[in-house]
Amino acid sequence: MKLKSALYGIPFILLTTISHAGPYQHNLEQCLDNNISKNDKSQLAKYIFFSIAANPDFSKYVNIPANELISSDKKIAKIYERILIKNCSTEIRDVIKNEGTNALESAFEFLGRTSMVNIMSNETVQNRMLGPSQHMNDKKISKTIKEQYPLSSKPD
Repeated sequence: MKLKSALYGIPFILLTTISHAGPYQHNLEQCLDNNISKNDKSQLAKYIFFSIAANPDFSKYVNIPANELISSDKKIAKIYERILIKNCSTEIRDVIKNEGTNALESAFEFLGRTSMVNIMSNETVQNRMLGPSQHMNDKKISKTIKEQYPLSSKPD
């Protein structure tokens, strides 16, 4: 059972990257985090979902009406404009000046990750993410893990 629960964390690992943010990128990430509401995060996650759904491998499973796509684009544009022009303009200027556009890109990736974590923390989504664990052979996996990483006595 613990193994199945651990599997739930795999998508979070995929959404998270180790970043060595400089002080200006860190300040921008803090500004973004402080100026993005739960509703904004939900809108951003929806936008990301809509974008992923456009991939031919996934588009056959969803049918998003064009007016929903346009509405989502307009909402995201307003969020970005608010961030760029009003809320975090100083931090954006500082990060570009001192750490470059890669740091700016990384800060906006942070925004995307926090938006997705907001969605992934939903209980229904968590339960869905556990779906594959119902079809796995726990005994074989446990045996493999124990063979590769035998438990030893407590360290000194």
